[in-house]
Amino acid sequence: MFERKTAFIIGAGASKHFGYPTNAELLSLVRDEAVAIIDYNTRRPATYPMPQIVKQLMAEQTGTEANKAWKKFYNDCNELVNRIDLNRPVVIDHFLRDNPDLQVLGKTLIAKVIGQHEAKLFKDLDSNKLEENWVALIASKMADNCINPEDIKQNKINFITFNYDLSLERLLYGILTSRTRFKSVDFKYLFSEIRFLHVYGAISDDPLSPMPNNFLPTYPNQQQSFCDPLDAAYSASIFMRLIDMHEKDENQFEINHANSILKEAEDIYVLGYSFDPSNNKRLGFPDVIKNRTDNQSQRRLYLTTYGADKVSVSRRASLAMFGYEGLLLTEMNNANHNSNQLIYTEKSRKKVYQALAHDFW
Repeated sequence: MFERKTAFIIGAGASKHFGYPTNAELLSLVRDEAVAIIDYNTRRPATYPMPQIVKQLMAEQTGTEANKAWKKFYNDCNELVNRIDLNRPVVIDHFLRDNPDLQVLGKTLIAKVIGQHEAKLFKDLDSNKLEENWVALIASKMADNCINPEDIKQNKINFITFNYDLSLERLLYGILTSRTRFKSVDFKYLFSEIRFLHVYGAISDDPLSPMPNNFLPTYPNQQQSFCDPLDAAYSASIFMRLIDMHEKDENQFEINHANSILKEAEDIYVLGYSFDPSNNKRLGFPDVIKNRTDNQSQRRLYLTTYGADKVSVSRRASLAMFGYEGLLLTEMNNANHNSNQLIYTEKSRKKVYQALAHDFW
């Protein structure tokens, strides 16, 4: 059981274990989606049914005919591909920040990529994507030392995630409810935004709702199969926000709540998070690390830096949390960063599952 106040900061690197793309891969996949739409138009000019995103283009331009709306849609796809090829951005959010005319299309294609990956994951839970299911480790730790089933509600745990996908909630809920001992427990308390915080929204506002079937249509009608995933993605994109956009300032509740969680946390696990400067600022680094609400116990930080960019992540993490770059370049640390308290910091260069199973726990 998590008896100390514990916060998990989750980034794209954590969802990578379940087949979701990293930030760099997401950019490439969004580009591929736009290319596929262009190719579809070349082979089979679209008519009806008309996806919601095209209808929205008609609504924005009063009096626009259907064929003009379709043309605008395909032109936008061409523009997105050409500008990505020209600029080669690292993060899709930053690209859309600088291209506001492509934001609706960009968010829709992001939602389409994420939605398709999520639908595939939960369609085949026996796949090898779950061989390193680190969410199961969290579920097991939550269940440890629970004498009565209702004791599991006493876990002092919060999740702060920057991912649009809902794999963490869906897997955790599925694992906990699959255990006979906890069948009678109402776990909905765990999945409210008080405990489970998507800083930038997600592809649904209800993590426990069934996955939409139309992300992976099986219709023989090609136009319907083309239209339905776009509609599902367009609807899902409504719940998403983008880094460095004005709409990010609209989620002040999430930002304030994330700050409060981190200030109160005794243990903080940072999993697959790349320490983007915009995200660091919204989390309140380094103040939330140094200025705790409760100073009664030693604070502990656990960080994963797996992958080709582990050195740069370590540097960014050091700078963001402690004010200088070199601290986390070593394997393990135990340092006094504040005259009033000792902060124990431990880093693992393993994948999330291996880090939790063999290093941190």
